[in-house]
Amino acid sequence: MIKRLPRRFVKQNITPPPSPCRLVGSIITPTGLKRALVDTRPPCDIFEIRFDRFPPVILESFDPEILRGHKTPILATLRTPSEGGGCRWQLPQRIAFLEKILPHIWGVDLEGRLARHYAPLIKKCRALGKTVILSHHNFRTCPPSSALESRLRRLQKAGADIAKAALFLADAQDLSRLLSLCAAWKGRAALMGMGPLATRSRLELAAAGSALVYGYYDRPAAPGQVACARLRRHLGHPLNYPSRRTKSR
Repeated sequence: MIKRLPRRFVKQNITPPPSPCRLVGSIITPTGLKRALVDTRPPCDIFEIRFDRFPPVILESFDPEILRGHKTPILATLRTPSEGGGCRWQLPQRIAFLEKILPHIWGVDLEGRLARHYAPLIKKCRALGKTVILSHHNFRTCPPSSALESRLRRLQKAGADIAKAALFLADAQDLSRLLSLCAAWKGRAALMGMGPLATRSRLELAAAGSALVYGYYDRPAAPGQVACARLRRHLGHPLNYPSRRTKSR
């Protein structure tokens, strides 16, 4: 668990992220959600609720009305184990849950490889003015730039307002390649690294123009995550509450 930024990054001058960049605070526990719902000065622009990390019994009885009218935009994620999540529900059950809470949230984060199956849900998001994030995860490597560019375009074509990619970074060359891609897709893609350069990548990609930068609100949702309050202070990040869906095309 990362409770603070490594000292070498604290002393490093990182350019503040551009205004389109939104700071996302991930929530992985029911207790964290309860705290967030009464937090009048949250340290993030968007709350991501990782429903896939909640106990199944909580999900089965979840009342979406508790989300109604919340001032901080809420992003719902119900990630499968193959994409680094914990939800073992079948696809129809996942879709039904997301449809139930859709009127009360800002957007959804869906697995890009299943975009074809999510097409009806994506259509409903469009009708309700909700943001659609389509995600790709590669836990083993960072593909060549041309392959990454192609991947982001496919996510965009499948209906993503924000194309998101989380990739394993083995060395500085991988990070450099991702930074170049981030600059080319400034504000239209959310990019982040995993592995030994995870923390560094979150800082530098935020400065390079990633549409979203993730920190944790209650507990880390992924290795390398930094507390969103600390991340905000370090980046000198102004709050940029999204008032409408972010367009990528």
